[in-house]
Amino acid sequence: MKKRGKKNEFVLKPGWYRDPSRPGLLAYWDGEDFDDSVAPRPAPEPLWKRARVIALGILMAVAALYLFQQVTRPSDLDCSIQRVEVLQGDRFSIDSACVGR
Repeated sequence: MKKRGKKNEFVLKPGWYRDPSRPGLLAYWDGEDFDDSVAPRPAPEPLWKRARVIALGILMAVAALYLFQQVTRPSDLDCSIQRVEVLQGDRFSIDSACVGR
């Protein structure tokens, strides 16, 4: 729809639109009036198809998060050295420890 010069006046582009007098059909609007051409309205997409697309999207998001977590997680062989201060009597000693995951 495009707006014409006057306020609140719209003009429909020529094309197929819902038939105002026959539900379930499309009628051709030639820019000024509906002509005698009619066609059946396409059936809406079944709900299971939409649900399948949504489920596939969720599955892909979960897989991407899992892969991201695997890539960013340090490997089990990665051993970080940590300073450990141990109180021995009245003084501290500093030891190193390899902490596995």
